[in-house]
Amino acid sequence: RLSLSMIKGLPKDRIINLTRWWLDQNQLKMPSKKTTDELYQQIVTIKKDASILIKISEGISVRAFQEELWLVRYSEPLVNFEIIWRGEDKITLPDHSQLIFHHKKGQGFSMNKLGVKVLRIQNRLGGERFKPHEKRPTRTLKYLLQTSKIPPWERERVPLIFSEDSLVAVPSFGIHFEFQARHDEYGFIVEWVR
Repeated sequence: RLSLSMIKGLPKDRIINLTRWWLDQNQLKMPSKKTTDELYQQIVTIKKDASILIKISEGISVRAFQEELWLVRYSEPLVNFEIIWRGEDKITLPDHSQLIFHHKKGQGFSMNKLGVKVLRIQNRLGGERFKPHEKRPTRTLKYLLQTSKIPPWERERVPLIFSEDSLVAVPSFGIHFEFQARHDEYGFIVEWVR
């Protein structure tokens, strides 16, 4: 990542040189002059919480989030999916990301509390509600993800884990408080590897 606040006030040649260095550090070639000029213009004119999306090479784009520039791989278009989990250690999703299930004492979701042997993994459809903390209100998942530090291009792709109609877990984000494992029981932590 490259800090926007650090480079925004610099002269054009310094911004371009820092961009060139950043891309080189990530084994990427400098894009065309037209793309470089467009990136420079967007860097110096970007407003707080605005977005940048510039394709700089085959499969890679520059995006902005929380005052930083990010290099993001292009993903396949979103597709609806539904996968049944029966206790596997690893599941590969349609976008080639993976869910890795870690069995830990006193952490993650409790299969005992769920009272089921299988769970459903699916993409976000909208309108989901979630309550990861007992003393905080139930909120829409959209709101919770927007107020988190998860970049928007990941928020739209985050997989969800359900038991029937109950949203149990949002991998790499949280577990619904009702299904969290007690300190003396084993649960599953789900890591989302992109």
